[in-house]
Amino acid sequence: MSSGFPLSAYLQHLGFTRNPFPVTPDEHGIFFSARLAEQFTELLHFIEQRKGFMLVTGDVGVGKTTLSRALLTRLAEQGACTALVFNTFLQGADLLRAINRDFGVTAAGDSLEAQLQALNTWLLQQHEKGRNCVLILDDAQGLDVPSLELVRQLSNLEASQAKLLQIVMVAQPEIRLTLDRHDMRQLASRIALRLELTPLTLNELDVYLHHRLQWAGCPEVLTVDRSALRRLHRYSMGYIRRVHILLDRCLYGLVATGTTRISAGLVDTAAKELSLVPAPKRRAYRSLVMGSVLVMGSVAGAVGLAAVAGYPLDLLSTPSTPIVEVPPQQAGIDLQAEPQKAAPQPQPQPQPQPQQQATPQEAVVQAVVSQEAFQEATQNVNQEAASTTEQQEAVQVVDFAWQAFTATYTPLPPVEAPPQHWADVVEWLPARSEEQPWVPVLLPSEWEQGCNDQPLYPLSDGRLALFQSALPVAPQPFGEEGEPLFALQLALVERLLLAPEAVDGVMGPRTANALAQFQKQSGLLASGQPDAETSYLLSCLGEGGL
Repeated sequence: MSSGFPLSAYLQHLGFTRNPFPVTPDEHGIFFSARLAEQFTELLHFIEQRKGFMLVTGDVGVGKTTLSRALLTRLAEQGACTALVFNTFLQGADLLRAINRDFGVTAAGDSLEAQLQALNTWLLQQHEKGRNCVLILDDAQGLDVPSLELVRQLSNLEASQAKLLQIVMVAQPEIRLTLDRHDMRQLASRIALRLELTPLTLNELDVYLHHRLQWAGCPEVLTVDRSALRRLHRYSMGYIRRVHILLDRCLYGLVATGTTRISAGLVDTAAKELSLVPAPKRRAYRSLVMGSVLVMGSVAGAVGLAAVAGYPLDLLSTPSTPIVEVPPQQAGIDLQAEPQKAAPQPQPQPQPQPQQQATPQEAVVQAVVSQEAFQEATQNVNQEAASTTEQQEAVQVVDFAWQAFTATYTPLPPVEAPPQHWADVVEWLPARSEEQPWVPVLLPSEWEQGCNDQPLYPLSDGRLALFQSALPVAPQPFGEEGEPLFALQLALVERLLLAPEAVDGVMGPRTANALAQFQKQSGLLASGQPDAETSYLLSCLGEGGL
């Protein structure tokens, strides 16, 4: 926290050491959901591979600027030259001068040609030194067409089939309208990666709140009701900026009321003071639409059958006897009963009644229901026949590799059919140890044995390994802390990639940078985030692995 902006008194009263919900972007406390971590990793990969041009879009308040600044921090740790231009009201030559100024490039003249020549010369010098240069244009939707054309020219700067400048445009979704223009097709065709940031889901919002509160030093007594969480999601619609504005108001309300529990009522009060309205419930709308579609589909089917049967179509629109009100029992079919059961229960001592001829409307309904019953019965028969055929064709083949594999990992049931593809593992894996899950990892096909001579099971797309480790196997948001991160840092210290004094059990920039170096050395994607492959290799190389 900067000394010029001391922590507000109401936040200090609640026990915070940082502002958990600032209204300005806070890259130091960024939350990497599984989805955002994947996007961030992919973006870093394209920059590292010098793909040239990338586009990140997202609506207002979804966290684009926070991601941009986190990207700058990570790139600076990797030794890249970076520039961030967010004053997109600058156009043409002014925009280029701002880019050069942020890179620290000095031009001999003030003209567009002089500025462009100076930038190109500087980029060639950095390329000879092996340094990657990255330009981030924030709020790029404000650039006019000539400025976007200038950006395209910058993306053409290259040497030895490598782009000298990597450009990341961060913009609101309306930039797509500009890029879809015919005269913008040259620029659009150069975009190697397109990512779209989306609002938080309800589950992501739950984890996000815990992350932000813990990162800001929140005491454990502060809680958020589940009903308040749902209300918060409806008011904010998952947009991070709205979440921060709402919750900052709620924290102020906690001090005013002397409580430590954020309730649904408190969220409602804060939203009312901020003139925010909840998002409409979509489930009811979708149900209404689906109901209308089903009714229209039934009517259309009835019309088609009536035309085939030769009935006048105007009979179907008679208001006195609408088709949808004809009871199925009049057609001799009980929709709740199984196909082989009789419809209504007969009265005591039934007398045979002469069968009455059905009206055209009743005949249509009877035809519709009969056809549906026939199709359902046919489908059931086909499914039973297919199941019987599969059972008859199933041959118990002894898979010795699978037997050896399951014998090693005793928590796994050996009677299950072995997976053939990596995608099958997702459905097969839930039968795991209850004490500690076995983590799957896909290794290259050329691997004959796993770590510590553990057996591997061959799949169509690689070799399956299962392992247990104290290291984290999933992306960790900055500020996350715990024993798994402490073990991760010790493993990196053992590999001489992290200084011993940096071991604090907290996920941060130094840990991410060290982990990215290990991933690069191991031939993995240098994301700087834990994953199963990285933890598997670290467990193999570290003490007390498998």
